[in-house]
Amino acid sequence: MNIKGILLDYGGTLDTGGNHWYRVFAEQYASAGIAVDEELLRAAYVHAERQLEQHSELIKPNYTFRDVLQQKIALQFDYLQQCQQGFQAGKEVQEELTTACDDFARQKVQESAEVLAVLSEKYPLVLVSNFYGNIQSVIKEYGIDCYFQTVIESAKVGVRKPDPAIFRLGIEYLAVPAQEILVVGDSFKNDIASAQTLTCKTVWLKGKGWDTEEKQTDGQTADIIISNIEELIKILL
Repeated sequence: MNIKGILLDYGGTLDTGGNHWYRVFAEQYASAGIAVDEELLRAAYVHAERQLEQHSELIKPNYTFRDVLQQKIALQFDYLQQCQQGFQAGKEVQEELTTACDDFARQKVQESAEVLAVLSEKYPLVLVSNFYGNIQSVIKEYGIDCYFQTVIESAKVGVRKPDPAIFRLGIEYLAVPAQEILVVGDSFKNDIASAQTLTCKTVWLKGKGWDTEEKQTDGQTADIIISNIEELIKILL
């Protein structure tokens, strides 16, 4: 592929190794011994995400990812206490779960950082993310902000994936033909299918997805499918 620039997703790509964050929460709940019905936990996850989208004041621009996790888990627990009879989990359990999720994300971001460091020597990198208005604080605290020439965040630009317009902003910044831009993401619907409408090249970091949103349709697929972000180095260099 003749690539002149790379647009990278953040959540689920750089911080989980390709796994949907619902899957990460489910595994961490289980590890902490918190028994929750799978469908109810899915509902709690969706509830928390919608609350954060509808109430932007809950996430401050200077919040780290740990701060975001605290908000998410508190909202999830509130929902579970209302919907699952006998569900009991206090502040101490919330903190333990927050720490476990943050430690997981830090480890995955560190693995991604090694790849970003190599790629950024040859390609301009742009972060394109659905996030809550604090992605700059998150990537700075995790030590990867130095690898991106700019950051395009949904809460800042007013458009969210899967709307291709958010990727178009990245293409405009790089100022090269879309056919010479590579989009890397974990969500087929949000990242791959969306970017392909603009004729970008695509790499799908395929892990444990949410559900049907990760299924390919009508024979459509990514240009390349990988299971580990380190594969990008072999592919591009």
